[in-house]
Amino acid sequence: MEELSDFFLELAHSDRLRALFLIEKERLKLTQISERLNLSMQETSRHLSRLRDAKLIRKDADGFYYLTPFGHTTLHLLPGYNFILKNRDYFQDHDLSRLPPEFIRRIGELEEYEPGKGVMQVLHLAVVVVEEAKEYVWIMTDQVMTPIIPMIREGHAKGIIFRILLPEQLTLPSGFQLSKPAPTSPIKIR
Repeated sequence: MEELSDFFLELAHSDRLRALFLIEKERLKLTQISERLNLSMQETSRHLSRLRDAKLIRKDADGFYYLTPFGHTTLHLLPGYNFILKNRDYFQDHDLSRLPPEFIRRIGELEEYEPGKGVMQVLHLAVVVVEEAKEYVWIMTDQVMTPIIPMIREGHAKGIIFRILLPEQLTLPSGFQLSKPAPTSPIKIR
């Protein structure tokens, strides 16, 4: 646990993160990094030394800094942390532990999302997702979106696999029923 704590300490400084993102885009020398970060050469050198000690970057024989494969992997994981941090209030009340682990590992792909502003925008987005799907659609919602059910049926008839994750205590609309699918079967809507 201490090793993880020490690693996060190296990432905890905004100037070190900024340096990593600069170096990710192109190999740069100390002077170039210092200028772009608007830091002194001494301060920049200290940050780069820490990043090098953390094995996130290396310096080649010509003095250019570049990301290590470990550095690339680390930067690839940061959007997930950024996403959950930006949405921490949401995650206070919404537990993702029931989602497949591969979805949780990819949560950083949602970093650029914009929350829907109103029912019609959310419904429109759901329609677009269902219409454009080629293989599968997973929907996680806290309510049944009855207007898209005909599209789900059409998509299912075309071979698209649907999974709809709903709260266990959901009150269904009058006259509406969902059958509980087997773990590997697609959702069935009656």
